[in-house]
Amino acid sequence: SRLKVFEERPRATMAPKQKKAAKEAPKVYDYSGLEEGMKCQVEADGSYYAAEVLKVSTAKTRSKAPVKVSYKGYEGYDEWVGGDRMKSKALKVVKPEPKSKPVTEKSTFKLNYFGITALGEPIRATFKLAGIPFENEPMTGEQWGELKKTLPEGSQMPILHATKGDSTEMMFQSRAILRYVGSIGSYKGVRLYPTNVKERYYCDEVIEMVEDVRPHMVPTFAIEDQAEKEAARLALVRPGGKMYTPLLKLNERLGKFPFAAGKNPSIADAYVVMVLFMLQQPSFLDGFPSDTFKDMPNITALKDKFCALPPIKEYYKDAEGIRAPFKVA
Repeated sequence: SRLKVFEERPRATMAPKQKKAAKEAPKVYDYSGLEEGMKCQVEADGSYYAAEVLKVSTAKTRSKAPVKVSYKGYEGYDEWVGGDRMKSKALKVVKPEPKSKPVTEKSTFKLNYFGITALGEPIRATFKLAGIPFENEPMTGEQWGELKKTLPEGSQMPILHATKGDSTEMMFQSRAILRYVGSIGSYKGVRLYPTNVKERYYCDEVIEMVEDVRPHMVPTFAIEDQAEKEAARLALVRPGGKMYTPLLKLNERLGKFPFAAGKNPSIADAYVVMVLFMLQQPSFLDGFPSDTFKDMPNITALKDKFCALPPIKEYYKDAEGIRAPFKVA
């Protein structure tokens, strides 16, 4: 209950009735920054008073007033209050997800990439997780050679064809395409490329940590002797190898949140899972072992959690060969 001990105020005369303003949506508060002992100000009977945070509750029964405060100078008048009555730099208002125009029925997508996983698979998985229809058009080396002749010099796959009406745009660069799909696609109402600035940082951080690992395998493609090539790839992921330490670092980072960027799945999860599991058999890359991630349980745990999401589970329910790791029971 509100304080009753403050000075009496004269009652104001009734103001003329005015037209009711449009009702605003109630604010949603983030109380995670509040800690016991923090100073704040709390409104009581129209005025703000100095107070101290005694407790922050996460119980559902306290959702409307989860903060217990003690008023400075008024012993024994502790009260449970909500963010609508508090002033504190540690109290944040959660900004709602901005509404964006959904992909219209006239918008269609086609993805060109080789039949392997690699850099095309995170894009495919993100389309599926978002529930956005797309045409997956895998290409052979010969088909790519013919298509490449028609493209600007230096063009590479994957290529996303985005068609709306009579206009088609070709998009290049795998991670740019991935962020685009994540920006238009959502899972359970949350964008797969986060709109929250800090969550977006976490998302990009993890993607770049994968990129600290992946390029180390590129030089192995130039090794002509098969046995030497396989030995070089095995050495990359064993202790002392160029991939091993950044993989350990990424494994530690993945223990920070339920998913890579926070509590919700994002394109970072798709990138970690689909790209890193090239480095463990079954894979189209010879030489990598079947136990690459034996010292990295968080990487395997994220793969299992991401692939258990219903749209991903459905997509890979019949997966075989190099995609078998993405099939979950």
